[in-house]
Amino acid sequence: MMKRILLTCLVLTIGLGGLMGASAAGDEAESNRQQWEAMSSEERAKIVEAYRKWKRLNEDRREIIRRRYQQFRSLPGEEKLNVAINIRRLRQMPPEKRQMLKRHLHIAPGRRIRQMAVMKV
Repeated sequence: MMKRILLTCLVLTIGLGGLMGASAAGDEAESNRQQWEAMSSEERAKIVEAYRKWKRLNEDRREIIRRRYQQFRSLPGEEKLNVAINIRRLRQMPPEKRQMLKRHLHIAPGRRIRQMAVMKV
């Protein structure tokens, strides 16, 4: 008898939890739909194009992007702001200066130790 009561309570708990989760998902979907409808056609076009670019990427590249995004999300708020500001500055730079910066930041493993030693001096 006790088993039956516990089993009934468990089933009810799981069932109600599932219904509440489905309700929350429905509310979220409705909220997303309203937000989409409130956007201008230019904003919608940007989102659609970004989605299409994402789908064209191979799975390895997507995984790299996901990992970098998780690293970004784990940063404290102030550092996130600094990253956003620096990315904006990088995009505004002339292409040749941007390439020079990228070459400077991507140091070969053999040179990395020497450069760190020079930076300490």
